[in-house]
Order: sequence, then structure tokens, then C-alpha cells
Amino acid sequence: MKQRIFNLLYITIIAFAVVSLASCDKTGGFQDPSFSRMFMPNSALKATTDATSATLSWGTSLYNDTAANKIYYVLQIATDAAFTNIVRTDTTTALSKKYTDADLLVKKDYYAQVKVRGVNGAGDSQWLKGNKFSILGENLFIAPLAGDIQYYTAILRWRHQDGLTKVTITVNGASADSLISADTLLLKKLTPNTTYTAELFKGATSKGTMTFTTKDAGMFTKIIDPTANLITEINGALDGAVLGLTDGTYDCGGLNPTLLLKNITIASVTGDPTKTLIVNTKEIILKGNGAGLTISGVTFDGTTNNGWVGASYFVVLNGQVNTGDATTFKQFTADNCIINLKSGATTFLRGSYGTAANDHKIGNIKINNCVANVGVTGSQNYGGIMCDKLQFDSVIITKSTLYNIARGIIGYTAKMNARSGTSVTIPVVKIDQCTFNSFGQQAKAAVFDGNTDVANQVNFFLTNSIMANTPDALAATTVNANAFVGYASNVYTLTNNFVYNCMTAASGGTAIIWPGTAPTTVTLPWTTSTTNFALPASVPNNGDPRWYH
Repeated sequence: MKQRIFNLLYITIIAFAVVSLASCDKTGGFQDPSFSRMFMPNSALKATTDATSATLSWGTSLYNDTAANKIYYVLQIATDAAFTNIVRTDTTTALSKKYTDADLLVKKDYYAQVKVRGVNGAGDSQWLKGNKFSILGENLFIAPLAGDIQYYTAILRWRHQDGLTKVTITVNGASADSLISADTLLLKKLTPNTTYTAELFKGATSKGTMTFTTKDAGMFTKIIDPTANLITEINGALDGAVLGLTDGTYDCGGLNPTLLLKNITIASVTGDPTKTLIVNTKEIILKGNGAGLTISGVTFDGTTNNGWVGASYFVVLNGQVNTGDATTFKQFTADNCIINLKSGATTFLRGSYGTAANDHKIGNIKINNCVANVGVTGSQNYGGIMCDKLQFDSVIITKSTLYNIARGIIGYTAKMNARSGTSVTIPVVKIDQCTFNSFGQQAKAAVFDGNTDVANQVNFFLTNSIMANTPDALAATTVNANAFVGYASNVYTLTNNFVYNCMTAASGGTAIIWPGTAPTTVTLPWTTSTTNFALPASVPNNGDPRWYH
């Protein structure tokens, strides 16, 4: 029994010795089993992030930090919480560490852990783990301006920063890089109604992302750019086609856009006529039954360019085979356009080519939100809108400016025959919020010059408009004493109009006479050569709204 007790005591002593040895450090000192936990950083590992950086911070260790026993912290960053993919390991004596977007990817999740490196032969502390963090990422992209995002193109803009290198465009999972050297990028050959993602880089560092969607081209039959042959596109378009013109200049090579037996629309895709120009063109010809045109958001330059003879008219109506053949045209509309005809032109729209009265017929003629320099500089026996022999349903001009017109604004002098092929028994002319300057000659009525026959009966409305400077710049000419001439029972409704220097002659004439409510006489700084019709503060706003003060 004594021997058994001795053996148990011996085993216990040996076991205690083993445990004691295991608890000693290499210097022979005693180390508590909880040591590695006791000397961890004493507060949570935190991440403070902003657009370009993340700062990790933690509390101090309980080690005595001295020059002889300097405390070092080991910091690890991984892309997963299990730290199987460690992307950085750093050692520091500070209680924080800052990482910039040059060190870590932006908008990517990371995990961090920190420990205290052992001193004097002691083991390292356990890891102190932090929560998930990410650098928010800088976004230098600027929101697109109006018109930047189009059907086939997009302009990307960003705030300047030195060292930017490329933009990556991603669509439907495919990416392509564009190297950059400026603070804008023009993207071409995009697809309408499609969403793209752009990412801006400085080397490998993302400096912003943006998503944009190109315009839906559903309203257009076809969108073309200035590299296309506009004459070919117009000639090849089918009836009802809507051609969209992207920004740029379209050179017609001195040819006539011709609408043969079809009614089409030609419109800028941005709606900005200052950015979409049709140049080196002659008259637009509506030819044959059903021919018609709507033109919108475009500048039409029919002046003399590059040696070509410019346009004498803006639009002319022709029969299919012979100019005067009996023809029923569809319509004509100009909306939000700028029209400049060559010096010495004759008329805005010529509808007088029918062989006989009523041989040519059209529904509506509309001009809205346009500025038109008709270009008349010499003696011309044409009206601005020349409807002689043309059976029309209506002429409507609104919010527009027309200047340098020849014998009068509306011409309807040829004796008409009884109307046919239309439900409109009396045609209508409506002019509202318009500005007219430098018009009238050939001793004709300056506003409406019509035939006195009952077949030429019209209802005429002139409201909220300004008429200035008759006759036109041709000093030797005169205008009729009456602003309106026509069938005796025509209804002329005039409301809230202004007039300035509307005389029967440039020198020695008398003020022309108005039917019904005469316009208010105002003083304007305009002459027959004026092209900017901004109203002085002394004159109440009236006429074309674009000139209001």
C-alpha cells in the first residue's frame, strides 16, 4: 500500500513539473495560459472610410511599450472573413493605419484583423477582428448636360484631376477601354435605347462610375449622321418616313431635296437648330400628289456657299411630270427652324406654279417658332407665302420672325375657282405672336394681297404681333395704302398688334391703313437691315417671344 501511494505521489509531481515547464518562457519565467488574450489591443478594430481612403484604428496593448520593448502591431487585410485570401500584411507601431485608393480597390469589401507581436520572446497575441469595410470611391463624373446623351452618341464629362488615364465602357457584359487626354469623351456608334456603364480610371484606381441610357429612336424611321448623303437619304425615304439628323453639318452639294409623291419628316434628334445645319442646298421641292414635308429643329442655309447657287425659295410646289400639272399636296410644316435664303431670293414658299387656279391644292401650311430671312434685296414680284392659284385650307404662322420679304406677307392675287376636294369652304390665315420686318413692295398690300373675287374669300386673324418697316430695303418701291386687300366680305380680326414705320413709301409716304382695330404705334430701333429684334425696355413685350425683354 505504501508503495502504491508513493507511486501516485511520484506521478503527480512529474505531471506538475511538466505543466510548470510548459508555462515558462524561454528565459525561465512563468507565462499564464491567457497571456495571448491579455495583450491583444484593448479596444475594437474600427474602420473609418471616405471617398479615397480607409483608416483602421485600435486600442493600445497592455504590454509596456518602451524603447527596449517596442510594441509592434501586425495588421492583415483580406477579401474574405476567413482570411484565406490575404491581400496586405503591414506592421506598425502606431494605433492606426491609413490605406488609400492606390492601396485597395474602391467599392470592394475587405476584412481586417490586428494582433500584437510578442516581445522578449513572448508569443504574439491573438487576432482582434474588425467588421467588413470598403473605400467608398471618388466619383469625378459630372452629370450629363442637356443634349449630351443622344441616340448614337454620348458626351461624358468629369472634374479635372491629374493622371487620369482611361474610361471603360461596359454594355451587355462586354467592356472596351478609351484612353483619355482631356476632361471629356465623345462616344460614337452607340445603340439607341441602350444602357451603358462608364468607369473612369487613374491607372488601376477607379475614379468614378456613371450609368447612362441612350435615347429611344422609336419616333424615327432612321437616324443619320453628317457622313450620310442627305439627298440620297431623302430620295430613298418612303412615304411617312421620319429622318432623324444627329448634330453636325449636312452638305447637299448644291442639289434640291425632292419629296416625290411622299410626305416625310426631317428633324434634328437634339431639337437644337443651331447644332444641325443643312447647307449648300437649293429649294426643297414638293413634287406630285401626296407630297409633303415637316422640318423640325434644323437650320437651312440656302445662301450662296462654295460657289453653288443658293435657294431662291425655301419650298416650291411642283407637279409630278410638268410643273403646273394638277396636284394635291399633303402639307408643309416648319417648326423650330432657322432659315436663311440667298441674297436676292424671292419667296419663302412658292405655291403659284399651277397651270390654272386651283390646279394645285394643299391642306395646311404651318410655320411655328422659326426665324426666316427670306433674303429679298431687289425688286421681286412675289409674296412671302405665295398662294396665288393655290387652293389651301389654312396658313398658320405662330411665334416666328420673318424679315426681308418682297411684295407682302401673304399673296393670293390670282382669281380662284370654286373650291373642290376639301371640306374647308373658307380658308383661314392665322398669325399670332410674330415679328415681321422689312417687307412690302411693288405697290402691293404689305400684309395680305388678295384678289377681290368671292372665290378668294378668307378669314384672317392677326394677333399679338409686330409689323415694322415698310416698304422693304428697296428704296424706290412703294406699298399699297391698305395693309389688307381682298374680297370685300373677308373677315379681318386684328387684336393687340404693334406697328412701327409702316409707310407707303420709304420717303414721303403716309402711314398704311389697317382694317378694324388698328395696331398700336410704337418706337423701335429697327431698320430694314436689322436682324436682332430684341425689344427695348420701353416697348411692352409683343410679337415673337424670343425677342422679349
